[in-house]
Amino acid sequence: MNVLIVDDEPLARARIARLLQKLRPDFNIMSLAENAEQALLACSDLVPDLALLDIEMPGLSGIELAEKLKEFNPPPAIIFITAYPDKALPAFAVAPQGYLVKPIDEVALAKAIDGLKISHRAQTALKQQAAIEYIESGINKSVLVSDVRLVRSEDKYLRVITPNASVLIEGSLKKLLSEFESYFVRVHRNTIVNQSYLTEIGQDNNKHWLKLLDFNEKVEVSRREWPHIKQLIQQ
Repeated sequence: MNVLIVDDEPLARARIARLLQKLRPDFNIMSLAENAEQALLACSDLVPDLALLDIEMPGLSGIELAEKLKEFNPPPAIIFITAYPDKALPAFAVAPQGYLVKPIDEVALAKAIDGLKISHRAQTALKQQAAIEYIESGINKSVLVSDVRLVRSEDKYLRVITPNASVLIEGSLKKLLSEFESYFVRVHRNTIVNQSYLTEIGQDNNKHWLKLLDFNEKVEVSRREWPHIKQLIQQ
């Protein structure tokens, strides 16, 4: 996640950067800009996934800067920052994903990040970073959700399968479905699959099945889930 911070106050820029690094050390703060001109120059090298913009700045305002950033496809998520709440109304004309009032605190910033919506670069970046965490031999490990093809329940554990690995972890299918609902779909009471990799469905001897990209086995689909899976692959 590449983040652009734009504020004409050095202390404000530093505070936002410090809070963001504390909350999300995996985020890359690509630029700390003091005005729109510096921000646009930074964007010529790397388009941000998320832009935190002060509304009131010399030269182009944060609102005007946001309008220019919206020209990127897909555009970055926008979170506006201001010390003057009465200036907020015009900012909503560019459909920001968040709005923060100075002095910014950690809780407010965390809520703004958690509330990022779907149709922009930030959500794409967050999806790419989403991971299932587990402990193996006392060591914290993780597997990217975007790599997972399917997850099966095995007794009290879950078997997480990617094209290159198979790991046994603690957890429940219900929890994974809730946490990563935009990725997984249930196909059987003991199996969920990554719907991004659905390639084929079929039926043999009254048994329904599906195939996944880079996964050789046919995956059984229950009669209950079949209508939904059939609808997904026809979209």
